[in-house]
Amino acid sequence: MLSAARHLYTGCVLAARLSEDPSKNVLLLEAGPEETALSYVPRLAALFTDSTYDWKFETEKQKSCCQGASEGRIKFPRGRVLGGTGAINFMIYTRGHPEDFDDWARMGNEGWSYQDVLPYFKKSESIAVEKLADSGIHGLNGSMFVSEAEPTPLAELTLEAAKAAGYKILREMTGTENGGLGLPLFASHDGVRQSGANAFLRPSMSRQNLHVVTDAHVTKILIRNSTSSHPKAEGVEFLWTNGLKYTVKSENEVVLSAGAISSPQILMLSGVGPKDHLREAGVPLVLDMPAVGQNMEDHTRTCVVYTLSSSVDGKPAKNYWEKSGILFHNAYKYFTSKKGLFAQPATESMGFFRTGVLNESTKQDIQINIFGSEDMYPMLAMLDKFQVHSHENGYKPNELLEVAKHYLYKQQSMLTGTIIQLHPKSKGFIKLRSSDPLQPPIIDPQFGSSEEDIEVQAMGLRIFMNIIESEPFKQFGPKLLLSSTAGCVKSDAVIGELSDEQLRCIARRRLTTNFHHMSTCRMGNDSRTSVVDSTLRVHGVLGLRVVDASVFPGQISGNTNAPAMMVAERAADMIKKQYN
Repeated sequence: MLSAARHLYTGCVLAARLSEDPSKNVLLLEAGPEETALSYVPRLAALFTDSTYDWKFETEKQKSCCQGASEGRIKFPRGRVLGGTGAINFMIYTRGHPEDFDDWARMGNEGWSYQDVLPYFKKSESIAVEKLADSGIHGLNGSMFVSEAEPTPLAELTLEAAKAAGYKILREMTGTENGGLGLPLFASHDGVRQSGANAFLRPSMSRQNLHVVTDAHVTKILIRNSTSSHPKAEGVEFLWTNGLKYTVKSENEVVLSAGAISSPQILMLSGVGPKDHLREAGVPLVLDMPAVGQNMEDHTRTCVVYTLSSSVDGKPAKNYWEKSGILFHNAYKYFTSKKGLFAQPATESMGFFRTGVLNESTKQDIQINIFGSEDMYPMLAMLDKFQVHSHENGYKPNELLEVAKHYLYKQQSMLTGTIIQLHPKSKGFIKLRSSDPLQPPIIDPQFGSSEEDIEVQAMGLRIFMNIIESEPFKQFGPKLLLSSTAGCVKSDAVIGELSDEQLRCIARRRLTTNFHHMSTCRMGNDSRTSVVDSTLRVHGVLGLRVVDASVFPGQISGNTNAPAMMVAERAADMIKKQYN
């Protein structure tokens, strides 16, 4: 039996692939419930933050940044639902730059270069974009459909503005190109989200050898310790919805796919981790492994909001009731035909840029996502959910309210730019709060601890502003919304007037997560500095692998969902080969 514990998107992919062999029994344990039908509506992604389907993790108070957040703490939304975070995220499909994976291989991780992993990206994908079908880098027959965003008036304007500002129009948006904007790719198809649950797992659930248990909170891995051999993972212990604890034994392997926060937590609860910390937490030591929970990396971001004097679609700006009416019309349109506003994810255009900080590298270090507020905030206000357009990360309620009210009650349009730093130097850690598996772990990403990170974030803000202040936007009178600068600008300002120091202030104060946590169980050859080897087996423990973004040995130049899927596809092949 192969058991995947407390899984994310990767667990769905892995369970589907491993159960293709009818001679192997696969048990998938999910801590959360089954997904809701609303989670498949692309435009409603923000509604599941801080809900039943979210782990509701929160960081420790950040010392070097994030003064705009409540008590300096950042919310870390993670999916606690069948399909994991892929069931509640914003569905952007990028893979990163080829150099990312070549760097992995140069670190000594054999079999993880770009040419090695490209077949696994293609294996899971079914590209639904005609112009990309013959590119040679996209899959045509995979389980998950990938679609291109429809070109909205705002998207077309931003592409025109980017060109006027001297940037390129990007054709390939997986991350292999940079230096401009393009239309983003999404894991959605015909108006429906593509998650690990509906794309991979559910089509496989009729197999007699695949077993899925929801509401099963894994508390630890059962590891047999022996003085005569290496420790051996023999199963898992989990707490079920009836409040009772159960154990399940594995014939072959336990595969941990709980993500960059929960995977190291479960390992440490199982006695695998830094010995001094485990002693402090009251957990019996099985194996001293210093790197568990360390080297935490994340993509950080800031966001700014602009008001426009007129709507970019050429129509007069709408009042509150007109906006609300359009929303309800679009809701009806979606639920009757899967068309309209609700069928489209929020990000309307996005791009990749190089600031030059990475020296000779050709990979991007800044990603910019742009989206409008048109027709969105009225619904969110009625649902008391102001956590959309990059404001869902713990920012003070009065700041959120100010941004929302400005749009809700004024006959005005807005747009938001999210500036994402792809290669920050700041690194954090995950630790146990106690030996209680129901206690959330200590999460300290140490955002902003590198001054260079703040400088690069400010450079990204300047790139975005260069686009917004270009000639095509001038007719719409863009003005920076004061409340979105979090105390760094004294009055509403024309964007070109902001100084470098003001940009650094915004970058530091509004710095937050982009939900791309990784590397807390990183891959490598040295058990002192890594947790798993190049086949994803935990160093020094037999029968135990980790398969999720926590094993990334380095950062990804884009969103992490597709790379995590790739890791699962590759892991499935490695496991099948071993037990053939």
